[in-house]
Amino acid sequence: MFTETSRQGAAATRRTAPKNIMEVLVAIIEANPTANNDELFRKWSDIVKDDDDLLDAALLHTFTNLIASLKRPHRGGQSRFKGRSREERDASVAQIKREAKEILILDLIMPNGKPLRVCTGAYGRQCGGGIGRVAKAVKPMQIIGQVLNDEQAQRLWRGK
Repeated sequence: MFTETSRQGAAATRRTAPKNIMEVLVAIIEANPTANNDELFRKWSDIVKDDDDLLDAALLHTFTNLIASLKRPHRGGQSRFKGRSREERDASVAQIKREAKEILILDLIMPNGKPLRVCTGAYGRQCGGGIGRVAKAVKPMQIIGQVLNDEQAQRLWRGK
């Protein structure tokens, strides 16, 4: 999946991916010159979600940016992990994993600016991915948070 190149980072990853997410975005911008960023994102994400190769490319691009961000110097001049012992790094990673498990899916803010818990099943289905899995558990016109509790939403989000 990762291809070593003379260049590093997400740009190099994007150039070696089977499909180019940047080209898709450029085509959308050219076809919709007056669209705002929200409209462009919705159009782009709809296309990416429907194509596994594009979705993989987008996720790989994001992952590469996140890894680069972790390695870049932060406040204090050190990367998040550089200079720490293996035990400290492992403890830090474990803490991040614990915090990620505690995220309340129903409190996630959706593209419409509202928490998932007040969105309808129909809107959640449009979002796709884990949100779509949660939304499919309720009828299209039902409010997700009135039907599901946080634990149920978490299970559905994870696909269990």
